[in-house]
Amino acid sequence: MMIFWPDDEDGEALHKLSIEGFDFSAGYSIDFSIDFDGWPPPADLVALLEQRYRNVGLCEPQDDDDSPGFIMIVVEAQLSYEFVTTMKATLTEIAEPYGGYCEAWAVTHDVDDSSL
Repeated sequence: MMIFWPDDEDGEALHKLSIEGFDFSAGYSIDFSIDFDGWPPPADLVALLEQRYRNVGLCEPQDDDDSPGFIMIVVEAQLSYEFVTTMKATLTEIAEPYGGYCEAWAVTHDVDDSSL
């Protein structure tokens, strides 16, 4: 069965996963990052996120490669376009008053070499 993904960054990423044989029926740990123009994020925002989500971590800026700091939220769920776009919108809505935004997500999985 051919799945058609929306023509945007999230759809493209999901399309690549489907080509790799990703099992969309399974549950995964999905990472979402909230980026900021300045660091550190306000303590009020961190507390709010910790109330809503079980796995919240601060990823400090790295001096060696100019990586800005970000907040990582890890959610256990089935991966879908709707889930990703809804989570990104929700996290941005929560973080925006504090100068944050969510544009990135990632999922770790095993690649099915037989489909490549």
